[in-house]
Amino acid sequence: MKIWQHAIEYACDASIGLDGVVLQVENYRKSGFKEAYKNSRYQYRANDSQG
Repeated sequence: MKIWQHAIEYACDASIGLDGVVLQVENYRKSGFKEAYKNSRYQYRANDSQG
């Protein structure tokens, strides 16, 4: 947590973006981050499509 806080202070007025983890969204908000974009991920497994 100390490293995280130092990084935020070091960044000053710079824009910071995260490739966020869904389960951590509330923690990002607590750190002052705001949602910027909605992303979707897709997965394909060849073995799943073969009957």
